[in-house]
Amino acid sequence: MVYMREDVPAITHEAAVTIARWLETRADTVSVQNVVDDPEYRARHIDIVWTRRLDDGTHANASIRIRAERYGHTGEYHLEAPGGTEGATPEAMVATEADYIYYYFLPRSELHILPMQQVRGWLREHAAEMRQLRPPTVLASAEGVEVGRLVSRDRLLREVGGIRVVQLRPRAA
Repeated sequence: MVYMREDVPAITHEAAVTIARWLETRADTVSVQNVVDDPEYRARHIDIVWTRRLDDGTHANASIRIRAERYGHTGEYHLEAPGGTEGATPEAMVATEADYIYYYFLPRSELHILPMQQVRGWLREHAAEMRQLRPPTVLASAEGVEVGRLVSRDRLLREVGGIRVVQLRPRAA
């Protein structure tokens, strides 16, 4: 059995728009560039390039991979592995070359900012503990079959430094 996720492009687009708007409101933002349709960035699993002003006045680029999730009740992040690798090694557990994964939970308007350098280091240490998503998910897009690992949100938040959780819109009272 294989899960079909026809809504992935739509929810990712919704998340990208929300995240781009949020980044554009930040005082340190110089520019936000959506690179989803750029083949060079797509091959590297990068969706946004954010240019920000540092405290010393210089500019720095940060590359961002967006993951969007309608179902935030699972307590896990789904981190995609590169096609064909099935996440066999810690380095192959995460497909993106981005500096950050912005994992957005739509119903809660909650953004989890995962710094990939720290996350990759943690994954190297704990790869054997991560469960592979079976069966794989088939995307209704050019990206085809997505294989990934399920990583406990609570554990990652507790054990990896630098993860931020941001409420993008106030929750309904």
